[in-house]
Amino acid sequence: MIKCHCCYIGRYQASLDPKNTCKIPLQSVETKIFIQDSLATISLFQTFTNKEKKPLEVEYKIPIDENSVITSLQIHLPNGITLKSYIRENSQAAEAYNDAISSGHTALLSSSNTPDYLTINIGNLHPNAEVQVELTYSTPLSSLQNSWILTLPYDFFKVICPCNYKLSLTLISTSPIINYTSTYPLIWDIHENSLSLKGCFEALNTKDITKAFSIQYQNFNSNEPSCIVSQYKSQYVAMISFIPFPNVSLDSIEGSGEFIFIIDCSGSMIGKKIILARNSAILFLKSLPRDSYFNIVAFGSHYKLFYPQSQRADEKSVAKTMKMLGDLEADMGGTDIFNPLGAVLNNGIIENYPKSIFLITDGCVERPENVIGLIKRHEGICRVHSFGIGSDADRNLIRNSAKAGRGNAYFVEKSKDLAHSVINALKKSVVPSLNKWESTWQGEIYPKNEDLGFVFYGEPCIQYILMDSIPSHMVTIKCYDNFKGTNIEIPINNFQIVENPDIIKLWAKHKISHLEKSSDQNSKEIISLSTFFQIPSILTSFICIIENENPTISDLKHVPISINKPDPFIPSNSSGFKLKSSSHAFYTSAKKSSGCCGAGGTHSARSSAPSVKKSEVVLSKNDLTFSKIVELQNFEGFWPYDEVVKIYFDLKKVLEVLKERGYDKNIVATVFIIALLRVKFADKKQEWELIEKKAVKFISQCINDIDEVIGKIIIFLPSD
Repeated sequence: MIKCHCCYIGRYQASLDPKNTCKIPLQSVETKIFIQDSLATISLFQTFTNKEKKPLEVEYKIPIDENSVITSLQIHLPNGITLKSYIRENSQAAEAYNDAISSGHTALLSSSNTPDYLTINIGNLHPNAEVQVELTYSTPLSSLQNSWILTLPYDFFKVICPCNYKLSLTLISTSPIINYTSTYPLIWDIHENSLSLKGCFEALNTKDITKAFSIQYQNFNSNEPSCIVSQYKSQYVAMISFIPFPNVSLDSIEGSGEFIFIIDCSGSMIGKKIILARNSAILFLKSLPRDSYFNIVAFGSHYKLFYPQSQRADEKSVAKTMKMLGDLEADMGGTDIFNPLGAVLNNGIIENYPKSIFLITDGCVERPENVIGLIKRHEGICRVHSFGIGSDADRNLIRNSAKAGRGNAYFVEKSKDLAHSVINALKKSVVPSLNKWESTWQGEIYPKNEDLGFVFYGEPCIQYILMDSIPSHMVTIKCYDNFKGTNIEIPINNFQIVENPDIIKLWAKHKISHLEKSSDQNSKEIISLSTFFQIPSILTSFICIIENENPTISDLKHVPISINKPDPFIPSNSSGFKLKSSSHAFYTSAKKSSGCCGAGGTHSARSSAPSVKKSEVVLSKNDLTFSKIVELQNFEGFWPYDEVVKIYFDLKKVLEVLKERGYDKNIVATVFIIALLRVKFADKKQEWELIEKKAVKFISQCINDIDEVIGKIIIFLPSD
């Protein structure tokens, strides 16, 4: 049997012709979740039945997260027999799979050649045959403020042919659970000591699932280090986790940082795209915290740094940069991201100022793996948030560059949503953080201290340690808190002994991830670790063979459970470790294949575009007004009265109303603009939240009852 890029000779190839649609073999799905503090073990059971008259080959993908580890893959047969999959080097596993199918047997092959998905193939599923695939993986929980959260992406359950779905959950906590919630109503049962919790729903149909399933809970010690320890042979492996969080709301404080805005100025950005990119950059500058540094980089086939080194943010530097942005055009030719990104990453760091990069592009590059690798090598010193504008943006580049940079990926289908996405990412980067990690652990630690980088307040901090013995004395974690401006020590003296074989596999997974940064040099060690601990890697796959009593050798219908276009906004793992969300449409069809497909090739960069004239695009009156409001704000947070009154003459009447309170004119103008934003631009709240926060902080020195004052001046707001 000859194999080509997307099918096998003699098999049936999927098509989108409804006349050839075959029945989806997926009959039911069940999820079992076990959570121990901040560690979740999830077992996914999928039952497939072939109701066709021909053997099938089923192919589907499951979104995976780089911090998760697949711990087992099993097949349950109707006669009660369970077959376990084993890890083999990729070529060996593929050969065994093809040999089994060619011999009339059924086989399962699972690989993770792409960083986002686990691909599972069930080959030669006989007519009327039934198999249940059990996939088990472990993952650390994500966080939301000071709570732990586990999310199963909604799109995983989006099926054209609905099937039955069941879910059960058990949660065990080392400290009392003080609150819990889920996105779907479960039948809850919490133990009287508040240390364990169970929930379930049964007989739900997948058509009734309209959003992601998530469970969120908080215990008394969420912000204190939890350490669970499991014995592994003669050694011990520990998982340390906690959520750094202050005693006050994150909304009331701000951190410091270095913020780099990288803008695609290639020819395809001409028109509204470049105008909105400029406006987003201005809003970005105005929204920066006062204790920060910034730089702007424009790129196309070449690049230009606005400043050789990042500038301290103040009114003068921001005003100068805004003028420079006004001259920015889509006239820089093609798209080269690697060189400008390298210039920024190799430009050093500013002590105690976390570096965050905001990368905006509408295209693709010739070698995206080089860009992703560059970011991955610098993950300990920066975060990267990536924004893809329009349908031509390389989704794999956007998603995986953000993943490598522990940031967020945003797909902006409507250009007007760019500013919203930029501020959404910026809000995650302006909170205080911890860095410069040290610890007194005696053992092999992953992620390594230097790879932890900056951990922001509200994010989980998680490490795995393989050690010879359980510490007999207190272990101390040391780090620098850039909000407090001092080094802090975090004691760990409570080691909770558990029986959990997955912790050692998570340790091995993170060691493999560390080695994969230089996979060419470390390939033998990666394969050795993967096969020894029986966990998949980019170089290994799961393989399982079902030897049928009556082998069938026949043409196969190839039934891919395909992936649709991803959601326009896909958060990555900057603030925890969630499964990536990706659209899954279970629409399949079959068409006889006539031969091998054409060979694939690399996606080349756009050719160099000619220079273009200055953009002439008319924005709406509402957008122009909002942009003007943003531009007028002083970097310290206030709006200057003399400038605002040129636009809104009624501001003089507001001054008369409030003059008895003795307010400064700039205070009056600032209160007026805050009222205007809240009432007239409520639909843009997610864009102006940070500039309003800065304004409120400025006027709070003389106004306590801001809402009351705003109520008095609403009547002076301009009519639509």
